[in-house]
Amino acid sequence: MKKLLLILSLLFISLSLYSQNTSIKVNNLEIGQVYTDTQIRSSLGVPTSIILPSSDDDVQNITVYNYNNDAFSFMEGEFISFGLRDTTFSVNGFLKVGDSMTKLNQMAGVLTTTETPYINEWSPSAQYRSDKGYLNIYFIISTQKIRYLVGKISRLLL
Repeated sequence: MKKLLLILSLLFISLSLYSQNTSIKVNNLEIGQVYTDTQIRSSLGVPTSIILPSSDDDVQNITVYNYNNDAFSFMEGEFISFGLRDTTFSVNGFLKVGDSMTKLNQMAGVLTTTETPYINEWSPSAQYRSDKGYLNIYFIISTQKIRYLVGKISRLLL
């Protein structure tokens, strides 16, 4: 009976790990969703700096919240992109800068290589990639360690 409970528990944990990756989130903020300033600060904390929209910008209405080396961009409140350079934040509460590329195997989803040998692209599904967004994973080829994570909405014009 104990073995059966152990097996079922491990199966449940494995399934819940895979089922969590149906979106791309950082601290519960999902790419492509709309958030208020209060929701952003509540989820990410107090930014080290904020770059507000300017009429001189090529693409207007974008606010960038900087957290040391990490940046989060919002267009009129819609979470359009992020760049993670350190270990402060993680994608889906799981993947961080410095992790091994083998960790992506545990996330399931769709992993594709790009023309650039040190960049892979990941999304929870092909449908999510076309409708919502994707994650670019920059890694060091020799060590297979992640050095930069960039999430973007699919229709991003930048």
